[in-house]
Amino acid sequence: MPHGNFFVMLMALVISAFAPSAHAATDPYLRIAEGDSRARVVRLLGEPADPRKDLNAAERKNINAALKITDHKDSVEFAIWKQSSHLYYLIGFNKKDVVATKHRILAIAGAK
Repeated sequence: MPHGNFFVMLMALVISAFAPSAHAATDPYLRIAEGDSRARVVRLLGEPADPRKDLNAAERKNINAALKITDHKDSVEFAIWKQSSHLYYLIGFNKKDVVATKHRILAIAGAK
């Protein structure tokens, strides 16, 4: 990664690897599974972000960097949900418009 101020990304690639918690009951992301329809994902998470309008240049750059190192499976398109200034959900959809993969990205500002 280039020097200077940037985000360090901590990737939670497989949600099932984490122990269940009270958070699991309130986080709709955890109810999304491979094979779910785009409509179900939107019902659970709301409409995805428009990267050109809802994300700044640094956020777009860091999400693109994260996508380069993740398993896309058979995704042909990724949608982004910005949960907070540090947490992003990336859902990959395949040609059948169902979930092929999903990723949570936690970006910590100011790391060098």
